[in-house]
Amino acid sequence: MANANFNLKLYTQPNCQLCEDAKIQLGFVELPITYEEINITDDDDLLMDYQLRVPVLTYQDKVIQEGHIDFVTVTENLDSLS
Repeated sequence: MANANFNLKLYTQPNCQLCEDAKIQLGFVELPITYEEINITDDDDLLMDYQLRVPVLTYQDKVIQEGHIDFVTVTENLDSLS
């Protein structure tokens, strides 16, 4: 697992305090991660899928956590994938 790099996707929308909090929490994850922030309002399908769920964090299309995102749970969920 030490060599794994987790490329995550973070689905967000404007004016979303939970989304801002999620980005802060991801900064505390002590695993090698990168994330791409995706604004769901730019895509009608994403908006339909995630409008009431953001922020949503995924890894390889698997939801790692949604809503209130915290670094401890993210770390545990990523550890379980190794």
